[in-house]
Amino acid sequence: MLETQYIKYEVGCSEKDLNLLRIFYRSVYVNEFPDPDERESLDNMMNYLCLKANGWYGDNNYHILLMLEGEQPIAASITDYFAEANTGVIEFLLVTPPFRGRGVAKQLIEYTEITLRADAKNLGNYDLDLIVGEMNDPFKSGNVEDNIDPFVRARIWHNWGYRKLNFPYVQPALSTAQDPVYNLLLMGKVSNAAFEKGIPASLIKVIVHEYLRWAMRIENPDNCSEYQNMCRYLDTVETVTTTLLSNYVGYEETRPLLVQEIYDHDDPDLEAVLNVYRSIFKPGPTTALSEDFIQALSAAMSNDERFNYHLWGLRSSFKGKIEGMASFFTFTSAGFGGYLALTEALKGGGRLRLLLARIEAQMLKDCRDCSGWLIECEPRGQELIFEHVGFHKIAMTYRQPPMNGQPLYDLADAPILHLMYKDFGCQYSEPKLSCEKFLNAVEWIYRIVYEIEIPINSIFFQDVKNQTLAFTNGFLAFRTSKSIRLV
Repeated sequence: MLETQYIKYEVGCSEKDLNLLRIFYRSVYVNEFPDPDERESLDNMMNYLCLKANGWYGDNNYHILLMLEGEQPIAASITDYFAEANTGVIEFLLVTPPFRGRGVAKQLIEYTEITLRADAKNLGNYDLDLIVGEMNDPFKSGNVEDNIDPFVRARIWHNWGYRKLNFPYVQPALSTAQDPVYNLLLMGKVSNAAFEKGIPASLIKVIVHEYLRWAMRIENPDNCSEYQNMCRYLDTVETVTTTLLSNYVGYEETRPLLVQEIYDHDDPDLEAVLNVYRSIFKPGPTTALSEDFIQALSAAMSNDERFNYHLWGLRSSFKGKIEGMASFFTFTSAGFGGYLALTEALKGGGRLRLLLARIEAQMLKDCRDCSGWLIECEPRGQELIFEHVGFHKIAMTYRQPPMNGQPLYDLADAPILHLMYKDFGCQYSEPKLSCEKFLNAVEWIYRIVYEIEIPINSIFFQDVKNQTLAFTNGFLAFRTSKSIRLV
């Protein structure tokens, strides 16, 4: 089936073109950028086009590219070319909802990339070294709801060849009336073969510097606090590694991980999931009974409280047997990981990272305000595995309450576990979790998971609360077993 070919049009500064830009901005752009802190003004766009016509950009360039059906804008991209970095920057690329899934986006990205490559070749370069662009980080909730599922968007850009750049990107405020944007990531598509294993951190600094200067009109980026913070990180690394966007959101073609949600006790895969669980977790005070999972499923279906429970069976192929399981809760203040188990068939191939990403995506779907999750980990070396994928040990002696169906015990006889926390998505520093939010999450866990009717009266809750009093500034303290770069 042949794709419909739409009109490709670059906007100039003639009155006809500016009028077309006004139509696009008011009928398309504002709707597609609901967060005012991410939105460029129409006046700025028109001003940039006039500056370009007067030669202000020099060897750099600025483009507003439209896709038209007749005279109606249906898609657009705004891009910059920065000569010093030989890099193109996609400020945004969008397609109106009625034209999604019709090949418009593919035509637009091709048009955009061809235009930027022409800028490089006009200056005598063989090709661009790199194209970068901002994207809403799927794991970081913004001020307003995204107009496209950000996890779907990430996989679309993956299919176009873009990868996540692993450094803490923040968009500075676009004006005095706007705020910095912390829920973005920077992605890139490499053309220079020398950058396949990593992009020089010095080049990333130049790209961001030029982006702030030319596109955001920050006259001296070196004085910008957000740029300074990015540079502090970039000064600690020689190269910025990249991650496949599909991997970042939990999918990998060469390492498939298929999730089967177990909904009730009649599910045909339930027994296989429990068999995997029993094969990994031996009976003891930290091990739930099989019937606890069934009870949790029933409680989640019938409860009138604001929490979700999930029991997953994991496969490596559609027709394969259950080879792993995951059990977890989502509360309003934080998620809680109950049990994760992977058999040998799923171990050693990086599937743990994929699984954690899928769990975090589900927790966000359950509760958009949720931003991180807690796990309990036995002190037998497993905490090193979880530290490696971004969890932090909370600096306290954590004593697990008695589990349902297990013998009761006092605080002094309780199993001592590591209580660990992770913000959703990729991390570059320790999380900042308030003691108040943490204690609220612990209260939920004790009431729902451990079935303690009034958690705040429990000696186990009081023990946790008392230990938080030693933390300064009202935020949790963490400790690590070794130096780990959390990317």
